[in-house]
Amino acid sequence: MSGGRRLAVLLAILLAVAAPAVALRAACAGKTCQDGVATPGPAPFCSLDGATRDLLVAGFRQGRGPDVLAVTAGTDVTTDIGGGVRVPWPSAGSAVPKVPLAFVGPDIHSGSLPDGVTLDQVAPTLEPLVGLRRPHPGVRSGRAIDGVVEPGTHGVPLAVMLVWNTAGLPETVVGRAFTRAVPHAGVSGIASTGSLPLDPATVLATIGSGGIPSQHGVTGTTVRDESGDLARSFSPKAPLPVIAALGDDLDRAYGDRSLVGLVASSIADRGLIGGTWYGGRDDDRLDLGAGSPVRRVLAYLHASHADAVLTPEFHDLLSVVLRDDPSAMAAQTRGVIAAVRSAVPDAAFVVTTTGAGRPNPGAIDAADVVIRLDSAVGTDVVAGAAVGGLFLDADAMTAAGLSAGDIAAELRTLTTPDGSRMFADVFPAFAVEFARYC
Repeated sequence: MSGGRRLAVLLAILLAVAAPAVALRAACAGKTCQDGVATPGPAPFCSLDGATRDLLVAGFRQGRGPDVLAVTAGTDVTTDIGGGVRVPWPSAGSAVPKVPLAFVGPDIHSGSLPDGVTLDQVAPTLEPLVGLRRPHPGVRSGRAIDGVVEPGTHGVPLAVMLVWNTAGLPETVVGRAFTRAVPHAGVSGIASTGSLPLDPATVLATIGSGGIPSQHGVTGTTVRDESGDLARSFSPKAPLPVIAALGDDLDRAYGDRSLVGLVASSIADRGLIGGTWYGGRDDDRLDLGAGSPVRRVLAYLHASHADAVLTPEFHDLLSVVLRDDPSAMAAQTRGVIAAVRSAVPDAAFVVTTTGAGRPNPGAIDAADVVIRLDSAVGTDVVAGAAVGGLFLDADAMTAAGLSAGDIAAELRTLTTPDGSRMFADVFPAFAVEFARYC
């Protein structure tokens, strides 16, 4: 089928779904008759530039994320993912999200990362360092980065994944702090997160699993559970990731005799190590508290030695997630590396960040978008706001006779305080499935 005919088919499908929105506009419901509002391109989602579409497709999995997705135009829209951390929604035509990435330790070369590295390559690169050749590589997009690990390595006793949660922080300040935090010896450079939106829970799962969000299914800090309710990722109600993480496969390979641990502040950070993907009891060591990360890592290492876990025949994995101002995270990184090396001199490290910079001045809170939307349609239809979209209340939508297409149409009419269009495009989640027809 030709590209033009495919687009015609897509348009026909989308117009059929959006028919109620046409009726709303004809009746001037809400703000649908607002004059002077520019309309997006030929079809929802297809109006976006190709690079943005590719990143959104990589970050999407049907049934897990928001029901309506949006890409901002000029002014940032942000969602509070907890603790007052505001993460910007994807923006049309923005640069591919980049993060610093470094590998340090035994059996690791010195030099620079090649071009085009993505964070789904971290876990595959670590495989030989923890004595693994993971099964079913075809389910993961990530492949080991060439030139990082020495060929023929027999592995290290402990591999440490240390990730800065930089959501909502200024990228330039993060970059400067990162260069002060990581030892110069090793392989370092710049990588791409590989997907949008930049929810830190999603990026952590990408690092830990070696797959992109469309594969691992952790589409954000908040996801839909099996019953359709909203749940925090990796909480008891949340659906399991679709693919195993490196920690899951390490447990399976060594019959739970290796130690897999996480020092972090939120259960949503667990994507770095996984959980009980293969079933059975969960014997991973989790420290999800507060306090000095260095002291918590020292306590973790002391408990590991007390249990005689760090033994030559097994390989262990420790993941640490830091959340602080950049200067503090730089000091904490140096402290964690020193603490680990004092206990396990032959440990290897990978250090990176989750990406996502500070919102621009004048950013609009997603909560305000929800208020305006509910006012426009005359009822409360939003179950929750994610980074880059809205979860809808199915019962309220049914009672009001509304569809996701109606909601997208209303959101497209919203403007910023200066009168400009708030969103470059808004589209029902299912429209992403038609990306191949654009």
